[in-house]
Amino acid sequence: MINRVKLIIFLLILTTANACMNSIDKNEKEYNEYRCETKAMSLKGVIVSVNTKSNYMGARLDNKRDFFSLNIASTILKKGFPEDYSYRVGDSLIKIAASKEFVIKRGKKMAIYILECND
Repeated sequence: MINRVKLIIFLLILTTANACMNSIDKNEKEYNEYRCETKAMSLKGVIVSVNTKSNYMGARLDNKRDFFSLNIASTILKKGFPEDYSYRVGDSLIKIAASKEFVIKRGKKMAIYILECND
């Protein structure tokens, strides 16, 4: 009887752990799809709003109504900006459709970044 109870508890723990792992995997896939949507976009404008929440970064341009994901995977070039600089309100953003590269400019300062997108 005690072994049966232990078996049932073990199976419940195993089932719960499996459900949690599936949920985490599903959320990670959905989040990656959201990040990769930006890759398809052609963007050119001034950043009017920035959204930063833990590991998520997003922006909105003066000529675009909705926020879009703008997570940085790596830096190609940075001229004039501090080492830890990403982008701020007032920066210009230029991005070609179907590319992970995007340019941030402010006056004579410029940075080229790679979007975070696991495709």
